[in-house]
Amino acid sequence: MPGWGLSQRLSRVVGPYCAKELSLSGNFLDAGAAGQWGLVNRVVEPDQLMPAAMRLVANMAQIPIEILATYKQIIDAGYDLTLGDALALERQLSNTHNRSATAEAGAARRRGDPGARPIAVAASLPWGSAPGGLCTGRS
Repeated sequence: MPGWGLSQRLSRVVGPYCAKELSLSGNFLDAGAAGQWGLVNRVVEPDQLMPAAMRLVANMAQIPIEILATYKQIIDAGYDLTLGDALALERQLSNTHNRSATAEAGAARRRGDPGARPIAVAASLPWGSAPGGLCTGRS
């Protein structure tokens, strides 16, 4: 019997029918099926794993860390809320951030000027924690 939350977590990701199929059959999924079921974001050939991962990291590295970490936390916090409450949280934090953003700061960041970092909205997060990294809470 499950004891680690698998019966509840898996069904929320892949739906109850696929969760039952996987859990009750004891079968394993290959990478293609895991991709089709939404358990992985993408499937790549083994020799392309590191290049694909490095491209993804390079894309994420273009976003200022304050925004990246805060955005991740907004998604995580909103996931447990009703859609209406999650949209209200996003609106609140977006408004807070946008009040501090200026056209000059945006242009400086696009030019790659050193020190051209946006003001973080961590102080406005409802749970009171500043973004400390990319792997806090849910991953």
